[in-house]
Amino acid sequence: MHAANLDQGFLATMGVGFLAELYRAIDKCPQSVLIVKCERGKVVGFVSGVAAPMSVVYRRLMRRFLIWSMPLFPVLVSPARMSRVAEILRYAKSESLHRDLPTPELLSIVVAPDCRGKGIAESMYADLVQYFRQMQVAQFKIVVGEQLLPAQKFYVRMGAEPLAEMELHQGTKSVVYVQTVTQ
Repeated sequence: MHAANLDQGFLATMGVGFLAELYRAIDKCPQSVLIVKCERGKVVGFVSGVAAPMSVVYRRLMRRFLIWSMPLFPVLVSPARMSRVAEILRYAKSESLHRDLPTPELLSIVVAPDCRGKGIAESMYADLVQYFRQMQVAQFKIVVGEQLLPAQKFYVRMGAEPLAEMELHQGTKSVVYVQTVTQ
């Protein structure tokens, strides 16, 4: 679902095998969450988030390196793609440089195209806010590509406020939103 519906992001280019392992790591990590919505036995959407630095998820992902690295071989030998992988890892390590931004983060949210407009995204977002509330998180960030205007409107509608801009990938700007979690 990520590869098909979040196809403007870099992670979609890493392939379904890598994405499956990434979401497995998110699901298994005690400091992160993967919330999946199903209707009539069909996955209609999911949201993921992390209450700690993203590096906790990457460490869990690295435990299964041999499983996901084989399908990624073409990516690993591509200098352009490896450069983007390095940018993501640098972002994860640089979280301490962004002291004005919260560490917890909404990582991804997606709803199947034929299920949009039914309140599913809003429901999953509320579930994620509840998760952060249970984890005693006061705020979380959301990094959104500058060109993704519908996503930006959604986050504003949900109560998030734009706080900063950053360049996660060279030449591509992102807007950082912050959502306050009321206790």
